[in-house]
Amino acid sequence: MIERGNVEGMDMERALIGSLKLLGRFEGSQLKLSEAVSLARSYIKERHGIDVTEISRMCEMLSSDLEFYVGLKNERVLDLEILLRRQWRLLSRLAGDTYTAETAEALALFRAITRTDAQNTMELLLSVDHYARTILNYLNMELLAEITEGEWVGAAGQVSFDRLVFSPTRLRGMNLLVAKRDSAAEAAYLAKPLVNHAILTDNPEAGFPEGTPLLVVRRVNRSIALLAHYARRHAAGMFVAVTGSAGKSSVKEMIAEGLSHQKLVSRTMGTSNSFLVASDVMINTPLQTDVSVYECGLGVNGSAIDVQSSIIRPHIAIITSIAPAHIGGYGSIEEIAKKKLQIAEGLDENGFLLIDGDCPIISRAIESDPYRELQHVIVRFGFSDHCNSRIVDWSVTEKGTYIEAIVLDERHTMTVPLYGRHWSKMALAVLTAIKLCGSDVAAAATRLAGFKTMNGRGQYLKLCADKGLLGVFDSHHTANPGSMYADLVAFDELYKCTTYRRKIAVIGAYRELGEHMERHHIELIDWLIAFGFEELFLVGEHEFDVAMPALQESQIAYHLFQTIEEGLKTVASAIKGDDLLFIKAPNNKDLKLVTPYLKETIAKANYESEQA
Repeated sequence: MIERGNVEGMDMERALIGSLKLLGRFEGSQLKLSEAVSLARSYIKERHGIDVTEISRMCEMLSSDLEFYVGLKNERVLDLEILLRRQWRLLSRLAGDTYTAETAEALALFRAITRTDAQNTMELLLSVDHYARTILNYLNMELLAEITEGEWVGAAGQVSFDRLVFSPTRLRGMNLLVAKRDSAAEAAYLAKPLVNHAILTDNPEAGFPEGTPLLVVRRVNRSIALLAHYARRHAAGMFVAVTGSAGKSSVKEMIAEGLSHQKLVSRTMGTSNSFLVASDVMINTPLQTDVSVYECGLGVNGSAIDVQSSIIRPHIAIITSIAPAHIGGYGSIEEIAKKKLQIAEGLDENGFLLIDGDCPIISRAIESDPYRELQHVIVRFGFSDHCNSRIVDWSVTEKGTYIEAIVLDERHTMTVPLYGRHWSKMALAVLTAIKLCGSDVAAAATRLAGFKTMNGRGQYLKLCADKGLLGVFDSHHTANPGSMYADLVAFDELYKCTTYRRKIAVIGAYRELGEHMERHHIELIDWLIAFGFEELFLVGEHEFDVAMPALQESQIAYHLFQTIEEGLKTVASAIKGDDLLFIKAPNNKDLKLVTPYLKETIAKANYESEQA
């Protein structure tokens, strides 16, 4: 019998044997199935405490898979890597960890295997633990309490940890769960079984299950910051921090994607960009990761970019752009530029600050105190002749934006599946950062040609609508005047190189512009008129009222809705084949609902048409 359940043990064994057998075929050796089974059983028992005694049935399950593995011998390395990632992800998940296909240990396994012969497989599989170890794997309870300025309560004997987690839903293996005093989800903490877990808290009276080890600290945020700083001091790789008024999430993802086949890479996930996210990633990233890429944000009243930078201590800091995003909380665009420059406050002594060389606002900001001292670390990217990395040529096709550029004295070309002049500049910033990381820029450029655009950030979709093709340019995730105009230009460039007939738009009102709200909404309507839209769907309460005279005079068809839910049916009934639809708004306007609704509506209509 298998101690942790027959299915679980067999799946882990299958994943390992598959990896071992594939390794033997790839390296040209004659690794026998019996040898693979022996190695797999030994590894499972040593690493996970599972004694596998029944394997004959599992071996039969492998027979068809092995034929497939043989066929991979001469396939692309990418195919081999994908297979290995899947197998290792399965093993890790069943072992109680939370690894994903993009995390460092999968890449470490691949890198180690493809450089070594099959006879060393067992040692390599065990060595993956070294690549996957975070700072918590090296800390005993006493040292952890010392670092966090806390004290253990209710801990009987030593407790070890794999990860620090902020939500009970992420509990896997043995974790240190953070329970904040003001957490709205405290009931979930108490309801979750806490076997194999401990809790870091500044509220020991919250009523946690009896016997749960508690690390009691004075303030949770301070203790998390102290632990993150400790992890950063012991990390071996390079750190990249990205901020900006637009494009930072996509730039972060593109850097990670461009490096992913050359180095072990970690990154902040999604669009999360706060102090706690930076700390979470820092503490939980394997110490042997080659490059870690962080997104740093600036919300209303400050998300403390300088605090995030002090934790990350980046070797490369990037400011993608400066625009009046969140200007209502900062008063002026010049003040926003100064806040963004805080990304450099934790810059490594041998680091670089990448800025938009075409932006006069950021250029003026770095010429004033206290930022004047940054002059010697600045790398400029853009179109201007004085830029260190410079766009030589660019053009938009239906496949994306073609770019020819000088990247720190090297000429490169690439096509990215994003549209417009501003994305050519963002791609240049990405290649410059990759070059400064010491990686192959040409290989990264090739890799980025297949970059998957993030949801709601300039995605171009084609839907088979009634009597033609509906194009959708979906950039619903965020909108400030700068990103709005840039995406309108990109949309217009896409329109010019396609055969769509009408331009139509779903637009959400701006947020967080303070006293500038009226001026920018008038400006927005003027832009929509100038770009030749034939029909508009405007979502907001009263923000567009000031622009109604200009809109009425233009004779453009328009519809007003307080929420997008009110307008979905109207939008769906108005669109036609050969329309190109532009979607743009702040994330809170829920314009993320538009594209899925259109897909569902069109699919239903097509099905009914086929059945008629």
